Amino acid sequence: MHKLRFKKASFMVVIQQLIELAKGLNDNKEYIIEVKEYRPKRSKSQNDFCWELCTQIAKKLQLEHITENGRLITKEDIYCDHIERVGTSEFIAIPTKGVPTFKEKWESNGVGWLVKVMESRIPGTTKLQCYYGSSTYNTEEMTILLNSIVEDCKMYGIETDVRIKELLSA
Repeated sequence: MHKLRFKKASFMVVIQQLIELAKGLNDNKEYIIEVKEYRPKRSKSQNDFCWELCTQIAKKLQLEHITENGRLITKEDIYCDHIERVGTSEFIAIPTKGVPTFKEKWESNGVGWLVKVMESRIPGTTKLQCYYGSSTYNTEEMTILLNSIVEDCKMYGIETDVRIKELLSA
C-alpha cells in the first residue's frame, strides 16, 4: 500500500508519482485510489489527559464503592467503556472456530483493542466488532473520545482543568 501526503499546490507532482507507481502494478488487478484530508496523530498530551480523566473517574467510583460484577472499577474499565461508546471499529465475519485466536491476538495490541462477539447470519461464522485502541487515533478521533470522557467527568462532578480547550481543539 502506498500513501502520498500532499497539499493542493503540489498535486501535479503527486500525479507524476502515481504515473510512476502505476507502471509497477499488475494489469489483471483492480486498484482503489482514495483522497482524504490528512489528520495528524493524536498528541501525547491528549493521551495523558485521557488517562488522567479515566483515573479520576475510577477513583470517584471506588470511593463511592461502585463495583462491576463485585470488583472495583479501574481506569482501564472507564477507558474501554468509552472506546466502546465512541471509538473507531470495524465489523468482520470470521469462521467461528477462529474466534478465540483472533480475539486473543487483536486484544494483545493494547488496552483499548476490544472485540465484541455477535451472532452472524452466515452459517459457521461469527460476526465481530473490532475496536482500535486510541494509539491509532488521529486528533479528531481522540477529541471525540475525550469529549465523551469529559461528559462523564461532569456527570460525576469531577472538575476538568483549563487544558481541556487546548487539548480538545488539537
